[in-house]
Amino acid sequence: MDAAAPFDVSAYDVVLFALSTHTLAEALARMLRPRWAAWIEPGRQAWVVGIELGPAAQDLALLLRQVSVWAGTVNLATIPFDVDCRTYELVAAAEPSPSRRGGPSTPAEPGAAPSGRS
Repeated sequence: MDAAAPFDVSAYDVVLFALSTHTLAEALARMLRPRWAAWIEPGRQAWVVGIELGPAAQDLALLLRQVSVWAGTVNLATIPFDVDCRTYELVAAAEPSPSRRGGPSTPAEPGAAPSGRS
């Protein structure tokens, strides 16, 4: 990605997400700002949302999970992102199954492992 962070942080403290529109970039930054420092910059082919990671070891995992869930809610299949000077694709989280939401469970898929009951 071609955005430079306006803060004094190293490339290893920053995650950059590429989004197709300013509206999506603003929505993502707004959703993440309560926890992380976030900024938006226009890139050559996309809007870039920069996120400064915190010192906690699990900060990157938490960030990626939140962005994955958000991507699913705005109907994005994937979001390109840069971390540690490498580019990856973050896949949107699927909607949780009814059983994970506390609703009725669904029958097992053919070929699924048995539940242990006979």
